[in-house]
Formats: sequence, C-alpha cells, structure tokens
Amino acid sequence: MPRSWIRETSCTSISQGKNFAGAKEQLEYLAGKKPLELEYWKELATCYEQLNDQAKLAIADKKIADMDKTNVESRIRLARYALDQKDFKQAFEMYKELSGLIPQNADVFKNLYDLCIKSGDKGGASVYLRKYSV
Repeated sequence: MPRSWIRETSCTSISQGKNFAGAKEQLEYLAGKKPLELEYWKELATCYEQLNDQAKLAIADKKIADMDKTNVESRIRLARYALDQKDFKQAFEMYKELSGLIPQNADVFKNLYDLCIKSGDKGGASVYLRKYSV
C-alpha cells in the first residue's frame, strides 16, 4: 500500500472526525508533496479556518484562487483578510474579481465603493455606488 494513500486516508478520517490539528499536519505534508492538488489546499483551508489561523488561511486561499479561477469562498476570505491587514490594493483586486463572479452580491460593490473612497477615486466610487444601489 503506497505511503501517500495511507496519509490521504488518515487525513480524511482525521478531518471528518474534527481533529483539525492532526489533519492540518497531514495535509501540509501532502500539499508540500503535491502542491498543485487543489483538494489538499481546500481541506487545508478548512483546517486553518477551524483552527483560526488567519495568516495560513490566507496563504491557502491564495493558492486556491490561483488554481480555481471560479472559487468564490476563498476570494471572499482573501478580500476580508486583506481589509483586516489594511492591504487595500489586494482587497480591491479580490473584490473586483468577485464582482465578475457574483455580480448579484451587493456587499462586493459596497466594499469596492468604500475602497475607492479611501483611495480618492471618486469616479470609481460613483460606478460602484450605482452597482451597489441597483
């Protein structure tokens, strides 16, 4: 039986049993061995979120967003994390991507409006305010 299969099976059992710390260790190992395996990163994000490790969650979400151009959940978390870190440029980029993925979400446009106001972009603010108001 291949060692990676044992780790994957063990990891699935651990995360299903809500032992996120144990699953995190296994998933970090697996993601290191197979960095392009999207499911490992999604599971890691779940572990980091449950363990309240926001910095590592942001790293996992960035990997997920890079690999899955339609993933909304990771982009929302990244945008919120960027706002919390006062990285307004990154937050703006994430919300702008989200505006194309979930154009019906008024919060996305409100955040874009707020970010434009902070940066002094009144023209952009006006555009996003209209989209927010619709």
